[in-house]
Amino acid sequence: MSFHALRALFFQGTVLLAAFAFAVVTGDDAPESSPGVISLPLSFLQDDSDVLPKHTKRHVEVDLQRDNLNRYFYVNVTIGTPAQSLLLSVDTAMDVLWVKERNESESGSTGFLKDKSTTLKPAGKAWASKYQQTACPTIYLEGQQDDMTIGSTKIKDLNFAMAPNPSSKTMSMADIDGYVGLGMKYDEASTTPDGFSNSFMNTLFARQAIQRRAFSLNFKSLRGDADSM
Repeated sequence: MSFHALRALFFQGTVLLAAFAFAVVTGDDAPESSPGVISLPLSFLQDDSDVLPKHTKRHVEVDLQRDNLNRYFYVNVTIGTPAQSLLLSVDTAMDVLWVKERNESESGSTGFLKDKSTTLKPAGKAWASKYQQTACPTIYLEGQQDDMTIGSTKIKDLNFAMAPNPSSKTMSMADIDGYVGLGMKYDEASTTPDGFSNSFMNTLFARQAIQRRAFSLNFKSLRGDADSM
């Protein structure tokens, strides 16, 4: 499955999920708008490297200036002690929060340096994860636990997954360090271990940082400079 298709799936998911979201009500400039609600600023990366498709408007074929499905939204987080800053794409098609492992010996490598965090705890879990679409590559993940800060909220001992460096190369991730999976398990045959499926939302809810396991998205403009989750 191409990343363009995944981004399209993300937008389709936002329409459905926003209709059922109760917990998030954001102000114009409040990173945390009320108790039990966390508001996060969203940024986006635009990929217009492909030839933009033609579009028929009033029976006349016109060129598109921008394909808004060729963008993905991300949040800034920190993980570990000392904190390492990472860019994680918001993903409604996967149920796992995972980051790629950084290789210090490889020029230009990005991701999480596990040997640099004094609070990282291996969870003793390893599994293969895959989007249901057969064209999407399989990702091999290792369970970890560490402290994470997102927005102004710190989550201690959050379960997340890390893709060892060779594994993460199977996906095109030049600009991002991983994914915040907000989806649910596909079915009972899911390979995601207990405690790792939707760990981000479940942990926030269990520790009463949010009132409900739901989210909404606020797209204020196509520029993407004032969007939030």
